[in-house]
Amino acid sequence: MWAYMPEASFNHQWPLPENLSYTNEMLKTAGMSGFPLGDLYNWWNPAVREGNTDYYTAWKAQAEAENARIAAWQETGLDPTVGVELTPGSALPEMFTLEQNYPNPFNPTTRIEYSLPVQAQVTLKVYNMLGQEVMTLFSGVRQAGQYAATMDGSKLAGGLYIYRLQTGSMTITKKLVLTK
Repeated sequence: MWAYMPEASFNHQWPLPENLSYTNEMLKTAGMSGFPLGDLYNWWNPAVREGNTDYYTAWKAQAEAENARIAAWQETGLDPTVGVELTPGSALPEMFTLEQNYPNPFNPTTRIEYSLPVQAQVTLKVYNMLGQEVMTLFSGVRQAGQYAATMDGSKLAGGLYIYRLQTGSMTITKKLVLTK
């Protein structure tokens, strides 16, 4: 979504005056860690054009981290930051499901499987018995399919916890027991 002044070309003005800034506010924070999508160096951030490269340096570092994460994900099939994987070779599910974790009780890790019949914005979170969120296993958009998340409870106290799968249209909750 960039524009130039059409009259500039008729007046033989070169280079053409261009405005290459984003017009969609969502794109300004749609990248990893809330950074904008795209290469910021030459055209998004006026501070960079004025010689302040701190923001660009931070953006470049997160872009390299995101690329490394995606490469590892493609190589192993596992998201290295949250331990969530697509169950291979499975047919598309017909309904939303959240399976009981296995093993249960567990120490220190357990596996939680869930299914999505359609693409959805999904959160899979763990709560203590006071209703306080203690862990986010996944938050983002998922394609239709069957998934598995590995929960590491080594930093949590033993006891009863609740895990919840939530999309825009439904919520499923189950209990799990961490033994120490």
